[in-house]
Amino acid sequence: QGTIESPEGRAALRQLSSSLRRLDQLTADLHDVQRIIDGSLSLNRKRTELSALMAATLEDAVTMEERLIRLDADTVHARVDPARARQIVEGMLDAARERTRAGAAIVVRVRDTDAGARVSVEDDNRIPASIGPEMSLAVRLAELHGTEVTVDGSSFRVIFPKDER
Repeated sequence: QGTIESPEGRAALRQLSSSLRRLDQLTADLHDVQRIIDGSLSLNRKRTELSALMAATLEDAVTMEERLIRLDADTVHARVDPARARQIVEGMLDAARERTRAGAAIVVRVRDTDAGARVSVEDDNRIPASIGPEMSLAVRLAELHGTEVTVDGSSFRVIFPKDER
């Protein structure tokens, strides 16, 4: 890491690091698949500032090639397992990427609502979104957080419990 000086080299290293992080998480998920399925997976919930978590998630997004991706976020704290919340949003991002064409816009929004801390992934596709089998992990991890992934038009949404300390 210390010898890479070019912006291209740093970007490539960041993408490689992100890919390795996701591969490590996938390996751990395969090991924990039964606990994820039966609901016995323990979550490491803590007070998390979601706009910062989403900014890091988007910075590491390696599968968004040729998509215009933007973060529109309020500062809101939620009580989540940050790694698992990140996986939920990565699943929604992957589904949005699959729905959109090259050059399409995808916006991740974080809002403080009465119901909780809402994270939505919105794309500019006119065809309504749907939750398919490719989102199974995201859906199950949301359920373990006591919430659900929902669809509204071309938007995927999840609402996490706020932490207002």
